[in-house]
Amino acid sequence: MLNQQELLRAAHRAKMAEVIARGVGHDLRNAAQMVGMVHQSLQYDPSFTSAMSEGLSSAHSTIMRQIGAMESFASPGSGRPGPVALADVVEPVVAIFARRRTGPRVEFEVNVPRTLPPIHAVAADLAEALFAVLLNSFDAMAGRDTGRIAISASVSDGVVSLIVEDDGPGVASEVQPKLFHPFAARREGGHHLGIGLAVARLLAEGNGGTLEYQPTVAASGARFVMATRRWKSSARPVAPN
Repeated sequence: MLNQQELLRAAHRAKMAEVIARGVGHDLRNAAQMVGMVHQSLQYDPSFTSAMSEGLSSAHSTIMRQIGAMESFASPGSGRPGPVALADVVEPVVAIFARRRTGPRVEFEVNVPRTLPPIHAVAADLAEALFAVLLNSFDAMAGRDTGRIAISASVSDGVVSLIVEDDGPGVASEVQPKLFHPFAARREGGHHLGIGLAVARLLAEGNGGTLEYQPTVAASGARFVMATRRWKSSARPVAPN
């Protein structure tokens, strides 16, 4: 029988699959239409090679990108942790959200350089945790036309911290103490169940790290910090930066 943590993660992965499937379906439909347009054009003008090459190249890139996204999230993450480049965790997750066709049009500011030291983690776990944090930001900005999410990283004393900041409404003071409890941040309408942040913290802690909410100086907005260990042969749990 599944325990509560396993049930929460299964529910979160179902929500994650829904978001990814919507994006994949949209992009693959566009890619298929592009291939069809190129095929029709060639029937009328066989010399249409330049546009054919450009169109097929675009369709191929879209399909391969979405295949990569699906593969990244196809399994719940297992096996022993290894050295992981934080940029390899961030890039595919941001790509999924940057191409969302529902909700606000969000501008991403990403500053996670590849010169950062590798972290000690299961990459799929941290990707799922980041997905949950970003989905929380998107849901918080529901009803708006635009938004902004900044993702950055810092290194200090053997700890690599990933910082996610949004310009949403922030977290009410009465909710903050229970923010990472299952269903505590549930929103009306049934579209946001309030389990993502709970799952994200479980995944961060399962990799020897932490996930914390930090109030911002501004009147609105939210700031989440996921701290992970630098890759070493052995490491202990870390505290956020």
